[in-house]
Amino acid sequence: AIVIHKHSDQNDGGNAKDEEDPYKCDRCGKVMSNFKNYKFHMKSHTVEKTFKCETCGKMFRESWDLNKHLVIHSAEKPFKCDVCGNGFNRRYNLDLHVRVHTGEKPYKCSTCGKSFSACVNMKKHMRIHTGEKPYTCNECGKEFADSSAFKNHSRVTHTGEKPYKCTVCDKAFSHKTDLKGHMRMHTGENLIQNHLNQINKYFSYYDAHFEI
Repeated sequence: AIVIHKHSDQNDGGNAKDEEDPYKCDRCGKVMSNFKNYKFHMKSHTVEKTFKCETCGKMFRESWDLNKHLVIHSAEKPFKCDVCGNGFNRRYNLDLHVRVHTGEKPYKCSTCGKSFSACVNMKKHMRIHTGEKPYTCNECGKEFADSSAFKNHSRVTHTGEKPYKCTVCDKAFSHKTDLKGHMRMHTGENLIQNHLNQINKYFSYYDAHFEI
């Protein structure tokens, strides 16, 4: 059952006054801003993930959440950037991308004034000021401010999961950055860079030992 820690008393004006954290999860301590978000969050503790993506195996609690996820596997990318031609499967992603070209950063931190192109990035940044760490590891209790850091911790420390797979040789990695580094072996990017480094070393040696 969902239990809401919400109490109210009457102020001088006769209006209901909530406590500091009216929608706080009694299981993980995360605080939500309203009842709708609180109810949605509580499903992460009470509702089993029964909807499976047949492409990547990821599980979801709601069918609409699965349908939203399926878009990332679609080869169709109807939303095109007029500047660079990059395609996106959702209009929202295109709107975020366009700000790379325009430099627009409409979301501003009310504490330090730093600006961001996406609202989600501003919310992550705000945790630096608030100290909020809403992601808690069920295995060891360690807390994280960022969901990516939390997922990486779980994969490396506890589950051993390696979701990032090489499309060329099927080697798998826990971190996306590790996969990118590995892919350079197939693209030849590392070989080119090593060759350029050797050339630079040669000319540095030449300049140091010979005069023209």
